[in-house]
Amino acid sequence: CSWFGDSGSMKSFLSIDLGLSVAASLNAWHGQYIRLSGPVFGIIGEGFNGANRRVMAWSLYHGRDPQTIPFFISNRPARFLEKEGTAELAKAVDEMAAAHGTPVLIIIDTLNRNFGPGDENSTADMTRFIQAIDDSLRNRYQCAILIIHHSGLAANDRARGASALRASLDWEYKLQKNSDGSRTLTCTKAKEHAQHAPMCFMHEEIKIDRWID
Repeated sequence: CSWFGDSGSMKSFLSIDLGLSVAASLNAWHGQYIRLSGPVFGIIGEGFNGANRRVMAWSLYHGRDPQTIPFFISNRPARFLEKEGTAELAKAVDEMAAAHGTPVLIIIDTLNRNFGPGDENSTADMTRFIQAIDDSLRNRYQCAILIIHHSGLAANDRARGASALRASLDWEYKLQKNSDGSRTLTCTKAKEHAQHAPMCFMHEEIKIDRWID
């Protein structure tokens, strides 16, 4: 699956919300039934301090101890187009899975920061990126993969880069910031499924009054 949107559309924020909901075994995510809960791994390429703050804010809002939720984020991006980078990632995920359980969801945020030395607009490079994810993560753990991506530079109604990514997806969603500050998540592709109705979100500020470890 992929979520794409412009900068500031809160793609990362919403993906952490989803990941924590799955990892914490909530019954639903904003009214959508969660069929399978379990460990969630986030491979993030930037904003590490911000991610920690979002985890803490989510935990305060839901009254949960973050130390008891099997939600884990990386401390650096992956490099999927490099064999050494992919091997290093697979080893790290293997170790985490052995210690905490097999992941049910892996979030890659963002495609650009985890792509490695290649060109997003190249069909060949994008195909290699998809194959590396399949081989090192999806097929290995039989888990869902969520890729956070940017909108196109010229047209924000599509994801940036080669169309090989969209062709490989089971699900694609666009996240859009509206003039009233709300965000709308719209399904733009549903392979062999009916498309979901759009979902609208309004963010809420949570005060964090203690140190984040």
